[in-house]
Amino acid sequence: MVMRKRFQGELEKLHEMLLKIDITIKKNIDMMLIALKNSDHNVAKKVIENDDLVDNLELEIEELCIDIITRHQPVAGDLREVTAVLKMITDLERISDYSASVCEHLLNVQLNESTKYIKKIIKLGKNAKKMFSGMIEGYMEQNDDIIVSVNRQDTISDDLFRDLKKLVERDIEIIGSENAIIFILMGRALERMADHITNVCDWIHFKMTGNFKI
Repeated sequence: MVMRKRFQGELEKLHEMLLKIDITIKKNIDMMLIALKNSDHNVAKKVIENDDLVDNLELEIEELCIDIITRHQPVAGDLREVTAVLKMITDLERISDYSASVCEHLLNVQLNESTKYIKKIIKLGKNAKKMFSGMIEGYMEQNDDIIVSVNRQDTISDDLFRDLKKLVERDIEIIGSENAIIFILMGRALERMADHITNVCDWIHFKMTGNFKI
């Protein structure tokens, strides 16, 4: 009984830490969008710096997961829960990396008339933000319907990225190959961010249902 109570306490701590990393990443996504909208290099640099916070949280959560598995040797649903968190944090760290990557590329944009391309990129970022917020909501409420709905929004990011590529490829002679590459890399980072959010949704779905793929 004592060991079970201790185990439950450590699971609660694990979920608190997972929520903390989620909130940190969401703030980074918000700041990334502000940096894009305002071409604010100071905010972009802050997002890049904050990525280290996420890296540190990932390590702390990973260590706690391994410690729980080693000491308590959970089985069945308990093991599934800890394993899901262990897998989720890898994708969460990558989501943070992509926020930082977009901001790094923003620092290298050398085109005054970049508004229409940045607007397309911001749409990609807003969809990723919507998906990430929905993922957090679904996890906190343990609502699989929300998680499934978020998972399906990935197709929106695919379409937006496709539109961005077409626009950049059409205008490449005007904007130059260097700027074209930067815009495509920014869009690609946000499209990949959405992919990793769907991966997290898959693991949340697995935690709740025992089935991996939605």
